[in-house]
Amino acid sequence: MAVEIKRVAGKYNAVYRLNSNESIDIQVDRIRQHRDGRLTSKMDIRASLLQGRANLYQGQLNLMSTRSRNELVKTLNSRIQREDINWDQLMEEVCQKVLEGEDETTEASRLEIMDPKDPDYLVYPCILDRLPTLWYAQGGVGKTMMAMYFAFVVQNGLSFMGKKIEKKNVLYCDWEVDMAEAGRRISYFARNFQKDQEIEMPYYRRCVLPIFDEASEIAEDVEKNDIGLIIVDSAGPAAGGDVGNLDLSVSFFNALRKITASGNVSSVTLTHVTKMERRDQGKARLPIGSVYFENIPRITWELRPQDTEDEKEMSIGFFCRKCNFKYPKPFGLNMHFNDITASVKLIDPEDIPSEEKGLEDAMLDEMAGGSKTPKELAEAVGSTVGSVRVKLTKLKKKGKVTSPERGKWGLASKKEEWWDK
Repeated sequence: MAVEIKRVAGKYNAVYRLNSNESIDIQVDRIRQHRDGRLTSKMDIRASLLQGRANLYQGQLNLMSTRSRNELVKTLNSRIQREDINWDQLMEEVCQKVLEGEDETTEASRLEIMDPKDPDYLVYPCILDRLPTLWYAQGGVGKTMMAMYFAFVVQNGLSFMGKKIEKKNVLYCDWEVDMAEAGRRISYFARNFQKDQEIEMPYYRRCVLPIFDEASEIAEDVEKNDIGLIIVDSAGPAAGGDVGNLDLSVSFFNALRKITASGNVSSVTLTHVTKMERRDQGKARLPIGSVYFENIPRITWELRPQDTEDEKEMSIGFFCRKCNFKYPKPFGLNMHFNDITASVKLIDPEDIPSEEKGLEDAMLDEMAGGSKTPKELAEAVGSTVGSVRVKLTKLKKKGKVTSPERGKWGLASKKEEWWDK
């Protein structure tokens, strides 16, 4: 039984031709390797017959289980029985070829002596070319707006820090908001440049399932649209669970590699910061999640808010916290918003805030999720109840927190930020 099978963007498309006008079409995707050795996939089986098209099966299959295949064959025989279709042989051949494809590895070859060179950057110094980059920051500081800005810069081949950026198509994979909200945000930059030149908008994909379940579809978008940069916003919902879990972290980065490897695509993953108890020796906060979120990306940048006096501005400092090459210098960006546009300029960043400021930031981060008692805050940020009470008093004087109910503290209602309108 001859089955034509092609691997396209992480999917397997199999066709068994009954004659010149009829065929069985099988698609295998969302392939996942489990810790117990199982290899599962989503399988769609359709028949294109003279009578018309028929959807025969759609569901999950354990590719390595004889019992699962036998049950599937029984189901298919109950739906179509023809002498020219041997379902048992057909499914055995398809599963075998998919397993062989997933086991495919590259042969060993000798390394070559190469001239020393600096790493390649898609956008110097904050996005590596063809390698994973991680940006992390506390919630609400504007990292999404920064990611939108760089998506626009790369999509249109603009300049940054005086260097022309190679124009590449960008795919913004969003697990947090929707297309309308993303379009509203990036339009601030588009309208600013639209006055002087023709512009292109990046591609956008609203994602719902964990990245390893959508990897083949995202990879298909990458191939179809010749994508050169993927932005993942953000790691927590994209991973679909606790990013502190080692297995889930590895699955996240394996899925990202599956998406980017075939086309040497660059990636930027956005994520949040840890609580206060996990910091490096320089008191810089680390990306939330397992150690893989620090170690697998080739470069990580911590984004820290900078003080501004104008309510229509936000400023963020970029500080490189880990790099497999020479550490680039920190830089800052200031965004000034008016009614419909946003202008961006470089600024000198202020380095690590004081320990006191770091504790205040962590407490504000925790209260963003709801009111907390001093004891709950102390446990969350790794401090003492006494220190937390002192900081709460100071934050109340600054108008940042309030005590809406006895014994609990929460964020004070604040004037809506310009870029959140």
